[in-house]
Amino acid sequence: LAESLINATSGDTIFLDASTSIDPAGGTLSFSWHQVDSTGVQLALNAPSRSTLQFQAPDLRSSITFEIEVSISNAAGATASTIALVAVEPLVMPATLHGRLPATPGGIDYQAYYDEELDITWLANANIAGEMTWEAAIGWAEGLAVNGVTGWRLPALSPVNGSSFNLNFSNNGTTDNATAITSTDGLDGGWRGPQGDSVSELGHLFYVTLGNTGGCRPNGSGSPASCDRPSSFGFTRTGPFSHIQTSATYWSGTELSGLESWSFENSEGRQIHTIKTESRFAWAVHSGDVIENPSVLCDLPPVAVGGRCVNEVVARSVADIDAYITSNFGRKTGANGKAVFKSLRLIGSIGNLTQPLVVTSPCSIVVNAKSILSGSEIGLHARQGLSVNWSADIASSGEVCLIADKQNVFLNGGHSIAAKSLAIRADKKAFIGFRSTLTVNGEVELSSTGRSFLGQVKVGNKTKITARNFTMQAENTAELAFQAEVSTTAEIRINSGSRPTSKTLLSNRSSIQAGTAIELGSLGETRIGFHATVAAGDNLDVNAKTDGDCSVANISSITYSSKTGNCAGKLP
Repeated sequence: LAESLINATSGDTIFLDASTSIDPAGGTLSFSWHQVDSTGVQLALNAPSRSTLQFQAPDLRSSITFEIEVSISNAAGATASTIALVAVEPLVMPATLHGRLPATPGGIDYQAYYDEELDITWLANANIAGEMTWEAAIGWAEGLAVNGVTGWRLPALSPVNGSSFNLNFSNNGTTDNATAITSTDGLDGGWRGPQGDSVSELGHLFYVTLGNTGGCRPNGSGSPASCDRPSSFGFTRTGPFSHIQTSATYWSGTELSGLESWSFENSEGRQIHTIKTESRFAWAVHSGDVIENPSVLCDLPPVAVGGRCVNEVVARSVADIDAYITSNFGRKTGANGKAVFKSLRLIGSIGNLTQPLVVTSPCSIVVNAKSILSGSEIGLHARQGLSVNWSADIASSGEVCLIADKQNVFLNGGHSIAAKSLAIRADKKAFIGFRSTLTVNGEVELSSTGRSFLGQVKVGNKTKITARNFTMQAENTAELAFQAEVSTTAEIRINSGSRPTSKTLLSNRSSIQAGTAIELGSLGETRIGFHATVAAGDNLDVNAKTDGDCSVANISSITYSSKTGNCAGKLP
């Protein structure tokens, strides 16, 4: 074994070979393998006294180079040694998995991972409850609650032929009692139905999402029941998940009969059927994406009090806000005997990420320029107008709701807003000023909710918004201004209209890019400007009052996998 550097990834099988070493005297050699680095991560070195060494690269969160020394001695006591360097890189998070339900608000200690390809969410911990019967596993999953999220279940599967389970063995996933093939492009691998869709959730995770190899793979004979035994197979790549029992079997929630259910054998990557009264492990999954049970911030009823609004109260702390609310919003009796209330102005740095910040007013709320609002969730709910002045920032580990019941919501520009979800709702105009940055893990909703010809929603010049889903709904005009950008991992919907004069406008050099579908629509005019970019990962649906109300500039970049709507003929 010459001194060497071996590059590997977590989960890889490493093979070191010193068998070509010889004793000049023709004697027998003895071998001894040792880990000599000071990384603090102990490797499991099997059979360290043989001429070869095989071990698995450990699951890492950062790059580590290990030093493995082999010492070779002969009968006369002469020794020689050399060191192999094994550089192990952490397994990159599969692109289809997204962390959900952090244990720490705003943290990355995720308790679940959403698989966008299958539209399901896996529990991060694959062994919370240990082994149990099938009936007990069903009950455990149904009773599980994580950060308030319920509705969990066991992973499901359905027949590959689309009708009934085939119990014959195969090595390529063409029957149900089988191993399958590996793929990481999402197009094949695992078990596939007649339309090519994945029909086994555990199988997809094993073979496609994480790219593991089964214990029986096709050997070229053409027989689906024949096998080649790979040198490395099983649940060696675990991704971001913890406590996977790599040599054990996990229950599926799908029954085969009254006596048996399907299960998944991790050590072989094989679907098998198991008697329900036997004990196996259980791994919970949730249909669709999950968010923590949403607060009612965005659906709070308006502050309904009679009277006028005059002057304002300044708040520089949460205590000041509480005093304003408990004073009945600064209520006094006017000269005419009627109630008078005060608006609220927020100044400075208020709140923290561990506590909610909820501000209500029967009048207006103004956030001073360069102020900073922080909260585990943030709700600003004004009966009249809501104004967030220049460069005021908002940071939340949860939901942010900015609402004006009777007037406008103006974010004047230069803002940084970070949140799990964001809703901006105005009766008349909802406006995000220029050069703002909105970074949202989940949903962004911008809407004018009143039945008014003034109902407008606008994203200002050079503002950048990233989110999972983006929805923009205006009664009259929905506009993305010059060089404004919206980017999502899922859908974008921009619509206007309860009247034929409504407009949906993508201004010159604006950009919308969605991981899946884009919907643009209006009961009036829909217009895509010069040098605008529209990129839909899936379908692009564009509608207007008539196809004559559709306008698509020649110098624009528009891409999609399919197109629909009465404006489809205007798209390239």
